[in-house]
Amino acid sequence: MVLLIISVGGVTYWLLQKPTGTNFLGKKQILLSYQFELANNSDQLVSSAYFDVFAPLKQSATHQVLDIKTDGEFEVVSDHYGQQLIRFKNLTLPPNGARILTVRVLLAVNAVGQGQWPKAIVQAAREKSRNSWAGPEVSRLISILQHQQQDSLRDISEWLYTHVESVDYMAQDRGAEYALKYKRGDCTEFMSAFSALAQAAEYPVFGVGGFVVSESSGVLLKADAYHNWNQAFENQSWELFDSQRNLRSAHNTSYVAFRLFGLPETNLKTSSSQRFVVHDERLTAKMI
Repeated sequence: MVLLIISVGGVTYWLLQKPTGTNFLGKKQILLSYQFELANNSDQLVSSAYFDVFAPLKQSATHQVLDIKTDGEFEVVSDHYGQQLIRFKNLTLPPNGARILTVRVLLAVNAVGQGQWPKAIVQAAREKSRNSWAGPEVSRLISILQHQQQDSLRDISEWLYTHVESVDYMAQDRGAEYALKYKRGDCTEFMSAFSALAQAAEYPVFGVGGFVVSESSGVLLKADAYHNWNQAFENQSWELFDSQRNLRSAHNTSYVAFRLFGLPETNLKTSSSQRFVVHDERLTAKMI
């Protein structure tokens, strides 16, 4: 193991780097930072509160978490896919008070070639593709694309990019049927529509939520940079598809996965729009 010392904002952090697998022999490192404002909207003292925020997957095809640091007491809750929640514990907020919570995650980046998704994710995606359910709009469109012999993953992505209007953030997740019927949606609708069409064509696929980051060594994540995309399997390999941006890539280290969608639920039960969970009705939170 190697001890890496980093100074951020005048504060020094000791990051213990764990050994990495063969996927990451050509690794480089990125330090992600992101912050939340937690506010007490009551006239009461709030004590012993807890607050959950998402962290990057333990491991994807391109990244591996080496270490997590926060401002206070916390624990990490994970599932068998490697999704992770950071649970801030024993928080105290004065009446009508607020505090800033900072998360710092050190990632190893697979910079030398295509890595592998964890087996649990791959197995779940394959099983889902064999037992998919398609609504009327999805069924109608995939029949047309198959009749035209334009039902490859690239064809599906390009059809969505060409025919569905990309709009600004929509607070409610409306899903694939809405996107195909009304021909509009944000990145979540593009992700849902691609997943539904790919599953209807029997391709293993899953949705991903996370952030698109720069290649610099230190990155501050902002709420408006959150994005959704897909990973899908064709021609013996997994590829990234961002149909909202008409992007396809076999290996793209700029996309950092935090959440997985379209797979069987686990103990981390939250809606697709949530990046954090508040457990006290007196408290509100926002990513800043």
